[in-house]
Amino acid sequence: LTHTHTRARTHARPHDRTPARPHARRQAAASTAAFPTTPFPDHCATEPMATEIPASEGPPRGSEEGKAGQQKGRTGANRAGMVECSYVGQAAAAAIDSALMGPSYGFRNEQLMELAGLSVASSILAKYPPPGQEQKSQRQGQEGQGQGQADRVLVICGPGNNGGDGLVTARHLFHLGYTEISIVYPKYFDKPKDPYFAALMTQCKALGIEVSPKMPSSIGTSFYLVVDAMFGYSFKGSAPRAPFDSVIEAVNECKATLVAVDIPSGWHVEDGDVSGKGVRQPDMLVSLTVPKRCAYKFTGKYHMLGGRFVPPKLAKELGLKVPGYSGASQCREI
Repeated sequence: LTHTHTRARTHARPHDRTPARPHARRQAAASTAAFPTTPFPDHCATEPMATEIPASEGPPRGSEEGKAGQQKGRTGANRAGMVECSYVGQAAAAAIDSALMGPSYGFRNEQLMELAGLSVASSILAKYPPPGQEQKSQRQGQEGQGQGQADRVLVICGPGNNGGDGLVTARHLFHLGYTEISIVYPKYFDKPKDPYFAALMTQCKALGIEVSPKMPSSIGTSFYLVVDAMFGYSFKGSAPRAPFDSVIEAVNECKATLVAVDIPSGWHVEDGDVSGKGVRQPDMLVSLTVPKRCAYKFTGKYHMLGGRFVPPKLAKELGLKVPGYSGASQCREI
């Protein structure tokens, strides 16, 4: 992968959380028709979860992150059993999307967002179902000021494709039985960067979902779940700027259950919360397509995988290990 190719794709994914040009993913995909059909070069290497992590690519052995990873099964059997799954860096994540939207596979930006949002909603339903659908054993022992209000969901969306994933997630949550959903869209609310995001907001409003540019005054007491869909794998790891700096502060101060979409916002895709200004440890991380390397630093309760659309041929070409899914499920625990 050339430096130019990597930079172009950094702003072109369904889970790219920076403001992107309209249809940037499709434009970038069209410019990469000659995408290599060989495994990633060393600087894009993937890491099977069920094998040893190279010292240069995983958390240092003996470090707090390394200990947490070993306890949670990042280098071997985990809570969901022995699962082989690639963990990728920023360039590889962008390359996967570029290939998916290239001429050989034909996906579109909107299609990937739709599939991603469905995966996130399915993951939430599996672990945090709304009243009337939950298993009693699942509900016992859950913490947070919003306990008992699982139908109260706040989805916070960024201006890029990660925010698009969040808008799709909110719509699917409504149809899955969550009766009270609110969306915060802090930037470009009046004129989204991509007309498709405006269409997604219209779809949500038509269902009675409130969409606002402003954060509610009390998150923890008003909402059981907060879905973080602000920034994704293109974020560089510097401190988030306004208006998202204050939004993240509010999220970190509340005790509502936190679900992060692909990347906890403000975290570097490979190194985690290097600025110390990102969102707190989420209770659930929903990785999309394959986990990103910052997931080694995730210590929350549930690590879910979504994005059941990677063609086996592409996985083989890029040397990806993608675990299987059960039945008609759009998510799985890893």
